[in-house]
Amino acid sequence: AILADGELAEPLTLDEQTIISATDGPATNGFVEHLKLPHYAGFTSYLSHAATKEEP
Repeated sequence: AILADGELAEPLTLDEQTIISATDGPATNGFVEHLKLPHYAGFTSYLSHAATKEEP
C-alpha cells in the first residue's frame, strides 16, 4: 500500500485487480462485445446449450 498524497489519511491499495480494472478498457470485460450482438443470439445459445445438457 502507498499513501496517495497529504490529503488522504488512508493508504491506497494497488493490488493486481485494481490496476487491471483501471488500465484496461471496457472492451476487456466483455461489455462492448455484448452490445454488438443481437439480444436473441445470447439467449438462443443458452437455450441450445441447456437442451444438450438435459439429453442423456
